[in-house]
Amino acid sequence: DSCASSELLADDELDGELAHRLGRVVAAIHLLPHRTHDADEGRDARSGAAFYALSADGYANCSGGEVEAWAMLQHDKRLVQGLADLRAMSARAPAVASHNDLRLDQFLLTGGEVYVVDWEEFGYGDPARDLGTVVGEFLHHAAVRMFSELDVDAGLAPGAAHEAIVATGEREFAKIADHIRGVWAGYRSSGPRMAIVETLA
Repeated sequence: DSCASSELLADDELDGELAHRLGRVVAAIHLLPHRTHDADEGRDARSGAAFYALSADGYANCSGGEVEAWAMLQHDKRLVQGLADLRAMSARAPAVASHNDLRLDQFLLTGGEVYVVDWEEFGYGDPARDLGTVVGEFLHHAAVRMFSELDVDAGLAPGAAHEAIVATGEREFAKIADHIRGVWAGYRSSGPRMAIVETLA
C-alpha cells in the first residue's frame, strides 16, 4: 500500500522520523548535480510586476480567489514591499535543482521508501522555495485544525471563547512546530550543503 504524507498528517500519523526523512529527501533534490549555465537558464524568471498590476491576460487567467487576493494585496504596501525584498534575496541565493511545486501530497510512501512525484515544474532556483512550501503547508494545516478541532459552547462568553481559540491554536502550532524542526534537522543532517544552509539560516 502507498499513501501521501499529507494523508498521514491529516490522520495525526506523521511522526518525527518521517518529518526528518522528508527533510533529507528535499536536501537530496537540492544536491542533484547541474552545470552552472543550466542553473542560470533555469532560474525562475517570473516578474514581480504582478504585485503592482495585472495584465489583461493575467487577469483573464486568474481564478476568482486569485483576483480577490491580489486586490487585498494592493492595500498592504508593507506586505508588497516585503515580497519585493524577498524576491531580491531569492535572486541572490545559489541556484540549485528544485522541484518548484513541492507539497506534502507529493511525498508518496510505499514499501518503506519515500518517493517524490509531479516534476512538471522542475528547474533551478532558490532552495528556500521548496522548503518554504513544505513548511507553509504544515502551518496551513495547523491553522485549519485550530478551528476544526475547536470545541466551544454556544453560550460561552466572548472572552472565554477567545481564550479557547488561542489555546487550541497554541496546541496545534506546537504540534506542527515539531514537524518543522524535524524537516529542518533532516535537511541539515547529511551531505555538503553548508552554502545552502547558510543562505537559509
